[in-house]
Amino acid sequence: MQVNIKDIIIKKRARKDEGDLTKLMESLDKIGQLNPIILNSKMELIAGFRRLTAAKKLGWTKINATIIEIHDKADMLAIEIDENVQRLDFDEADLAEAYKKLAKLRRKNIFVRVWLGIKGFFKKLFGGNKKAPQEVKAEVKVEEKAEAKPEEPAEKKNQA
Repeated sequence: MQVNIKDIIIKKRARKDEGDLTKLMESLDKIGQLNPIILNSKMELIAGFRRLTAAKKLGWTKINATIIEIHDKADMLAIEIDENVQRLDFDEADLAEAYKKLAKLRRKNIFVRVWLGIKGFFKKLFGGNKKAPQEVKAEVKVEEKAEAKPEEPAEKKNQA
């Protein structure tokens, strides 16, 4: 559910240093919030301090949150610790492979690239000098008028 950021109560946190939020802010801005913050029914923050701080710095007024019924300070601290510890970063090999796959998925296959190249070539060749339909109609009318205009009699030409 979405909650107003201004309604969230932040009490003493286990983490003292929020760290560099630049990458997290870029991710929130580009992709959006993937994981909700955790609040209790009193709107006290249990987990997600970095996400909340990054959202505030981005100027968000609302944030996705999961609200749980828990008020025991020991349980709240255990959840905060667990959320920050019970995750596994990619190892270097897995991360490299994932980025390699991502680059491949974002790169268009050879047939699409060839087709786009051919399409661009012909657009430059034939499409660069296109006239609007009104301009073409105007040219046709001018040419029709010029063809329909009778020639002056030979006598008038000679007299001049």
